[in-house]
Amino acid sequence: MRMRHCFGSLLALTLLLAAAPARAQITINVGDIELPTTGLVRSITADATPGSLEAARALTATGPNRTWDFRTLQYEPLDTVSVQVQRVNSGGSTDPYFAQANYIWKTGDKSVSGGDSLAYVYMKLDANALYTYGIWTKGDFSPELPGDETFTLKFEPPSLDMVFPLTMGTNWTSNHALKNEFVPGFVLTTSFNEVNEVVGWGRLVTSLGSADALQLRTRQITTVDNPFGGPAVVDTTILYQWLTKSTVSATISADAQGNVVFADISVQRGAATASEHGDDVLPQRIALDQNYPNPFNPATSIPFELKTPSEVVLKVYDAMGREVATLVEGMRPAGRHVAAWNAAGLPSGVYLYRLQAGGEVIARSMTLLK
Repeated sequence: MRMRHCFGSLLALTLLLAAAPARAQITINVGDIELPTTGLVRSITADATPGSLEAARALTATGPNRTWDFRTLQYEPLDTVSVQVQRVNSGGSTDPYFAQANYIWKTGDKSVSGGDSLAYVYMKLDANALYTYGIWTKGDFSPELPGDETFTLKFEPPSLDMVFPLTMGTNWTSNHALKNEFVPGFVLTTSFNEVNEVVGWGRLVTSLGSADALQLRTRQITTVDNPFGGPAVVDTTILYQWLTKSTVSATISADAQGNVVFADISVQRGAATASEHGDDVLPQRIALDQNYPNPFNPATSIPFELKTPSEVVLKVYDAMGREVATLVEGMRPAGRHVAAWNAAGLPSGVYLYRLQAGGEVIARSMTLLK
């Protein structure tokens, strides 16, 4: 199971690391942590296709001064999740356990009934470590049940997510249990035994951006108690995370034998401007990257970069040179952009996509297979 990864995605959505221009081994200190106090945090993620997972195993190689090039994998179309974050002093659960947290984030969304739903994330950051105490949510989450429901997810003791300073060889363990009271008085307990170690440093390269990185390996043994009696369910996961001082990151999850079961790349936007994160976020050139997935059927994503605000035209042509789609036309700001294309209704074949921006013209080919 990937419970650690699922909860880690929530942390990645709200925790940004301030940028640094270093090109050698980096060290992440508590002062590098930038926890947003308010605003829209947007996470853009691409999951590797099932056919790429065997190739992803090579990216788990550890050691110093490495280059992990995630562009070698094929990806599903981009997925974007946006969360409005507000730091508050209190609120949500009245459980005194959560009063120990010194960072509480309140996030809001629309429930299935169209009403408001709320989530509170309880964390603690001190000079030595980052902890997570849990999450409390309230909303109309089930169309079959009228009215608001509340759910409490509590880590006991708190999950030790990161220690400082974080550099090559840093290691720690975290033993905690996630208690989910999904029905009042009825608690499902999942226990975690995690051994964490920074096992590599080098350069992380992805189609969403690149940065100097630390490679964190976590060996996690998860035990899920059976609330109705009977044997517990035990699972072992090896999780690799690439931590940077930019907003780009990557994750690979493998089983106990090292077989990759999940891989993704992601970048966060919205809690800080691109200029605050140095040259790893703000592009230094005009670029048109390979679409992904490729080959595709019928949808794909086309990333491109602009070093300055530019008038952009991005079009698609068939093998005969006939224009079949205009994906972008107009002024776009500097930064990284992704255009989506759905080729439903078009025959299989090779197509050309052509970017015109800033006085430059760049073209690439892609393959539609049906």
